[in-house]
Amino acid sequence: MTIISAQKAIEILKQGKSLEDFILNECFSFVELQDVDFEVKSNLIFINCVFKKKISTFSGYHREDIVFKGCVFYDVFSLHAIFTYKKLLIDGCTFHQYAAINNGGFYGGILLKDNIFEDFADFEDQDIRGNATFINNRFLGGTNLAHPKGGPHGAHFTHPPHLEGNTGLEQYEKGKRSSW
Repeated sequence: MTIISAQKAIEILKQGKSLEDFILNECFSFVELQDVDFEVKSNLIFINCVFKKKISTFSGYHREDIVFKGCVFYDVFSLHAIFTYKKLLIDGCTFHQYAAINNGGFYGGILLKDNIFEDFADFEDQDIRGNATFINNRFLGGTNLAHPKGGPHGAHFTHPPHLEGNTGLEQYEKGKRSSW
């Protein structure tokens, strides 16, 4: 694996390439990928990357896929108030801190599979209109994904989500482990 700066990662993604087998020791923000209309018009693909610091975005419209496969997040992971029109795929990732996937909209679908969330996974007021599939995720710090009151307490779904083999779904409140 190669260590790269957040600025170099931005340059690679702006070229339409994926980030693969990189370590980022700096905070990484999607905001630098947005145009003047707050849109990101290229795929954002991260494969086997290690994020030592916070990865975040605040608002924005994503016209293409967002993919995280085999990544490790040592600090906060925040996809706050983003709207995607293709798909969000998070597969085989480990989150050591709080994960916020909240207050936005997924209109093209979402697939979370084989992930470990050691801290709380927050889906508060997340609007999910496309297909929603959650398979074999371990929510060790709890999650409000399937909160019985739905949005705004948790995610709200246009179509019933496919939930299979997940653990920790019954733990709705932010627990003591949460570190935000």
